[in-house]
Amino acid sequence: MLYLSFINALPAMLTIDTIEDSIIYQLQKNDLEKLYLTVPKFERFLGS
Repeated sequence: MLYLSFINALPAMLTIDTIEDSIIYQLQKNDLEKLYLTVPKFERFLGS
């Protein structure tokens, strides 16, 4: 469901639980698309 929300640019409910202090990074869809164009291997690595 999260993937469909991302593709369709719709809000999704997401909860992230960690077992220790963490830093969570967020990418906007257009920035991710630029990353895929700049470094094509990321598309395969991230699985979108």
